[in-house]
Amino acid sequence: MKQQIFIRFAAMLLLISCFATAFAQETDSTKPNVLADTKWTGIVNAPSPEMMTFAFSENMLNLLYQGETIETMSYTVDRDTLTLKKTSGGSPCSLDSVGSYTFSINDNKLTFTLVKDDCNERAIAFDPNGYTLVK
Repeated sequence: MKQQIFIRFAAMLLLISCFATAFAQETDSTKPNVLADTKWTGIVNAPSPEMMTFAFSENMLNLLYQGETIETMSYTVDRDTLTLKKTSGGSPCSLDSVGSYTFSINDNKLTFTLVKDDCNERAIAFDPNGYTLVK
């Protein structure tokens, strides 16, 4: 009788462990970086509306205007939040200024929503209509 209770208890712990592991993997922030090695194009208000391209590498973002890099930022992705940190460029944002945005990708369209940004100019630069994937 004690052996059956022990076996049931062990089976229940194993089952709970499997569910916990599956849940942790589903919500884990180590999921692949969906922005890495992608390019997106659209309007950036810098300060007037200009067509620009966001070129994401593994952890750097280059903002391109007519094919030339005009701003470079390091970035991290945690689930649906993008954190940007200016590393170089001509914008009025100070070096190392940090901004956080939630982002979504739907139908090859990338949109940003401001969470918080040290640089007001960057915060108002993003077009609410989003950016189209460059294939």
